[in-house]
Amino acid sequence: MRRRGEERTSHAIGTGDWVLDEDTEDPDPAPVTTIAWRLQHLHWSFAGRCEWTFGQRRRRPADLVRATVSASLALERLNTVLDSWRAGIGALTEEQLDTTGFGQFPHGSDPDVPFAVIVAWTNYEFTHHMAEVALLRDLWRHRG
Repeated sequence: MRRRGEERTSHAIGTGDWVLDEDTEDPDPAPVTTIAWRLQHLHWSFAGRCEWTFGQRRRRPADLVRATVSASLALERLNTVLDSWRAGIGALTEEQLDTTGFGQFPHGSDPDVPFAVIVAWTNYEFTHHMAEVALLRDLWRHRG
């Protein structure tokens, strides 16, 4: 998380005073990211997929996140977009789940695979990053 104008990559995500500084390639060495960063990375992914699957497919995913350094506010905002995602997924038919290109999220394989693959991928991504959040939270709580 960096103040706008202080980002170190060309792929800054978010609106407002703070941005989620994210490389399009994995940096080497990879930086240690914060809980707020991980939550907003998920927010960006789910908000973008909501817009490009169930929405009007015109807003840039980077503009769908109002970045914050507050992990609790980031979690609140993530939960809001997850509610929308779950509602959209819950309304799908089997045919839509099997449709290649049903989702058009521009930063993934969404246009090229059956939508069920995207649902599985987002479940993996959510589990992966929330496990990291839990580990960081526990390490912080038990720091010496």
